[in-house]
Amino acid sequence: MVIMDTSIIGVALPDIQKDLAGAVTVTAGLAAAVFGIVRAPEEGWGSAATLSVLAGAIVLLGIFVAIQSSRREPLMRLGIFRTPNLGAANFAQLLLGAAWIPMRQPLVPPLPTKENHA
Repeated sequence: MVIMDTSIIGVALPDIQKDLAGAVTVTAGLAAAVFGIVRAPEEGWGSAATLSVLAGAIVLLGIFVAIQSSRREPLMRLGIFRTPNLGAANFAQLLLGAAWIPMRQPLVPPLPTKENHA
């Protein structure tokens, strides 16, 4: 982190309260969710290890939402989810993300080689 002396540039920055609890819970929750999803193919989606990590992620993200709803200056203003355009944009992004899944398959069949040519 770089801390700048605001008197040098002549601009007073607002006094922003640091939401350390929110930052820690959202970071840990998202990291646990990614870890659980990435490890699930090896461990099994129904395994105790996968389910416990994903449950921990849900709990941590729930704690993050609770923290944000009680803060005067939250990291993420929860009222943003009531915006209709945001819901439409998120749905469009979901569709675009889902469209990439079939694109992982090759559009052109592989060239024949000695091993796969009969």
